[in-house]
Amino acid sequence: MMEGKTVVITGATSGIGFETAMELAGKGARIVGLGRSDAAGERLLNQLNALNNNAVHAFYKVDLSSQDSIRSVAKELNSDLEKIDVLINNAAGVFSKYTESVEGIEMQWATNHIAYFLLSNLVLEKVKASPSGRIVNVSSKAHLRGDINWDNPELKGEYNVTDAYAQSKLSNVLFTRALARRLEGSGVTANCLHPGLVKTRIGNKHSNPIHGFLWSIITFFGISRKDGAETSVYLASSPEVEGKTGDYYDKCQIAEVHPLANDQDAQERLWKLSETYVQN
Repeated sequence: MMEGKTVVITGATSGIGFETAMELAGKGARIVGLGRSDAAGERLLNQLNALNNNAVHAFYKVDLSSQDSIRSVAKELNSDLEKIDVLINNAAGVFSKYTESVEGIEMQWATNHIAYFLLSNLVLEKVKASPSGRIVNVSSKAHLRGDINWDNPELKGEYNVTDAYAQSKLSNVLFTRALARRLEGSGVTANCLHPGLVKTRIGNKHSNPIHGFLWSIITFFGISRKDGAETSVYLASSPEVEGKTGDYYDKCQIAEVHPLANDQDAQERLWKLSETYVQN
C-alpha cells in the first residue's frame, strides 16, 4: 500500500493522469496533482478527498510548456513538500502544426521531453529525500518509430506531427536511462512505460479537424483510461519493482526498446542537448 507516500503527478486532472491519481489515492497515497486549470484542479481535489480524505491532497497550477512556469512550481514543491516518494511525468501534448512555446521552443519537444527533464532535475533532491524514491516517465510504443534529429530536434522547417511525437517519446526512454545511471547508489529508481492505445483526447487537442477525427477513430478501439493507467500505477507502487531501474515497461512487463535507447553515447548526447535548452 501507499500510506504515507507523496506522489507528484503531472497532467493529473484528466486522462491517464487522473486515473493514476485515483488509483494511487485509493491505495492510501497523498496526491500532489499538477495541471493547467484551477477549475479542473478543484474537481480533482474534490474527487481525491471523496476517495481518501485521510491524506492532504494538493493541486498546483503549471504550464509544462513554459520553463518559467516549471521553475516556479518546482520552487513551490521544494518549499512545501518534505519529500517526494514518486514523481510521475505523465503530461504530454500532440500538435498538428508547428507551434512554439513562450520560450520559442517547438511545443512537443518542450512539453513532452524538456518538461520531463527540467522538472525531474529541479525536484530531484526531494525525491532523494524519500527512503526509496521513484521517477516514472510515461513514454509510448510510438518511440519505436522515432529518431533523434540531433541537428534540428525541433524539426524547424521540416515539421511532421508524427515524427515530432515519436522523437519526444524516444527522448523519454533515453532520458530515463541516463537518469537511472546518474541515480545509481542514491536509492532512487527511474523507469518509463507505454500506457497502451488509450481512449484519451490527447490527439484531439491542438489538432486540425482531420487529425482529430482520425485520432477519434483510432482510439475508438483503444483501452479505457483506467487500464491505460495500470502500468504507471504498477511502477509507482508495486514492491515487485523495488530497486529496479532504467527499464521500459508495457503491460507491467519489461518490453523491447528502440535500438538507440541502448546506446549510452546517445543517452549522454541527449542529456547534454537537453541541458542547452534549460540553461538560464
